[in-house]
Amino acid sequence: MKKLFALLLAVVTVFTLAACGKKESKSNYPTQSIDLIIPFGQGAADTESRMYGQYLAEALGTTVLGSNVTGGSGGVGMAKVAESKADGYTVGFASASIPLGMASGNISMTPADLQVVCTFNCDWIGLWVGKSSPFHTFQEFVDYCKAHPGELNVGGTNVASAHYTLYKTLCKEAGIDFNYVAFDGSAGEIQSIIGGTLDAAFLEPGYGGPYVESDGFRCLLVAKDERDARYPDTVCTGELGYKNASEIVMFRSLVAPKGLSDDVLAVLDKATEAAFNSADYQKYLSDNSITPLYKNHTEASEYFNNFYERAKTIFAEVN
Repeated sequence: MKKLFALLLAVVTVFTLAACGKKESKSNYPTQSIDLIIPFGQGAADTESRMYGQYLAEALGTTVLGSNVTGGSGGVGMAKVAESKADGYTVGFASASIPLGMASGNISMTPADLQVVCTFNCDWIGLWVGKSSPFHTFQEFVDYCKAHPGELNVGGTNVASAHYTLYKTLCKEAGIDFNYVAFDGSAGEIQSIIGGTLDAAFLEPGYGGPYVESDGFRCLLVAKDERDARYPDTVCTGELGYKNASEIVMFRSLVAPKGLSDDVLAVLDKATEAAFNSADYQKYLSDNSITPLYKNHTEASEYFNNFYERAKTIFAEVN
């Protein structure tokens, strides 16, 4: 009987210690505010990251404080994220421009230097002109570029961004040439089209679209496989046979320093999904014609890495 009692006591002790160990290993994260590093200036990146950060803050029960750390086509901000402590209190915004910049060599990092936390939306990119533009179709734009190579000025965000990559692929696949004018954010592009100092600009529909009614913007080209229902008369890259251009999608994600604990990642998975699924955020996506795209840290890491690998192939083909 004594031996049986001792055995039962040992078993109880083992399970008690195991339970205590599990409890102690669980994180009470977050207990303080979270810094959100935005590696671009005012425009789509700034708006999208701060908007999603607002709903993420509600899901986490803390504050998310955004700060713009610009430079190096997004590389300066990403370096700051990578160098931060891996405790979940520093995250960064990474649009498709980040893996594209890595793939082109303009950002001296790879996806392996970061922990991808989630994706939360995506957009196609269009080629837009202002109301005074003589171009009403993409073919007119192409014809002019062929007759006057290097004459037109077309705006986009940063060098080696998604906009810049679309510029490179269009020049290669359409057999045209024009000047790429880099801006730190889409706000500068929009004002330059309105002011007449740009001939065209690469913009997402949520940022070019609102100016159709107010300032006479026109979308000449939709960069995706099929025409967009909102612009049924606008040609798309898919029907033109521009395979590489059709793959340049502007997805948006959050990243963090490498080495986040499983407990912190589990909290972030739950919170990022809750933020994405909130009624207000879904309404925001719908109202602004932005495509929903949620992936947790496991799915998003794979998506980010695959996009990076495909981008390397695209740059090899267009350069």
